[in-house]
Amino acid sequence: MKLVFNIERVGWSKLEGQRRHDKRIGGDLSHVDLSATGENMVLHGTGDPKADVKACLGKFQAAPRADNEKPFERFVVHPGDGFDWSNSVAIGKWLTDTRQWLQDEYGPGFVYAVVHVDEKKPHIHAVCVPLYKSKTKKREAWKVSHKQHPATKGRGSYERLRRRCADALGFEYGEPGNKPRTEMQRLADEAAEASRVRADAEAVSMLTKARTEAQGIVSQAKKKARGILSEIEKRVVQISDELDQAAQIADRVGMQARAEAARKMKAKIAPHRTAVRSMRGGRNFGER
Repeated sequence: MKLVFNIERVGWSKLEGQRRHDKRIGGDLSHVDLSATGENMVLHGTGDPKADVKACLGKFQAAPRADNEKPFERFVVHPGDGFDWSNSVAIGKWLTDTRQWLQDEYGPGFVYAVVHVDEKKPHIHAVCVPLYKSKTKKREAWKVSHKQHPATKGRGSYERLRRRCADALGFEYGEPGNKPRTEMQRLADEAAEASRVRADAEAVSMLTKARTEAQGIVSQAKKKARGILSEIEKRVVQISDELDQAAQIADRVGMQARAEAARKMKAKIAPHRTAVRSMRGGRNFGER
């Protein structure tokens, strides 16, 4: 399992954004199963990262420099692909070890941690104040500084921090890089993934709808074609009947014409037939 470990510097506005994110107030919640939000757990602090940071600063009478707009640190820790989420013992160990590691690294500056189980990949959000004790000849005082805190002091400190976290949790180191993905990028990636899933679902829905409409069009066309074919067949039968009737009329007309012609012919030959018969009656042709 490769550790997923993101860290970024944040200011007061991001802490307020974290509070709203944890409370599921506003924003894109398409990647969240709100029915499971009640199972999210506060591992450390009060559940309000902004209030917990203020309480820490007040307790140790420490304040970030006025020109430091992002004096605090926010983490996202996830055990990576391959983790057995059905193993309650492994889950409990991951939560306990992560909380202990943050306590070891930041001491009293570790002020807040919550685990989200209502998303596709359960993960821990944590907030730490880089609180360190400054000593001079006259006094000791607590101060806030990324550059002076042992956990984040020096070049490449985030990579070293990630390696120490992986070792403490018993995970693989994961992918190196001095510019790990920020929480905003993580949320953007999750939103992009949710959008892709929605787009795929919409594409499937549109394809299904198009297929249904196409089938309807084909069915209507077939039905219409059958209707046209039926009308053609009826017309053919009608024309056939009309042709039969025309043939019968033609036969009757023909018979009548032939009868009339025969009558006329008979009238024409009647006189000479009569004369011939009379002549034959007076003489015996063929006798000598």
